[in-house]
Amino acid sequence: MGSDNRIKSLCNRLLASSSDEEVAVLASELKVALHEHIESLRTQLKDSLQRHPPDEYGSRQPPRSS
Repeated sequence: MGSDNRIKSLCNRLLASSSDEEVAVLASELKVALHEHIESLRTQLKDSLQRHPPDEYGSRQPPRSS
């Protein structure tokens, strides 16, 4: 399951939960899933910035193909 779907599923389960114990467990799982997703996004951004270093004008646009 992708991280987006995992987060949506945990949110839905959390909203449908009626027990305090289950809410605590699901909230903890959601916190971990959100943290992992954010770290993944940071890595993707870092990789993208390394592939497209700034040009002489400070732009990070990928080179145009001719």
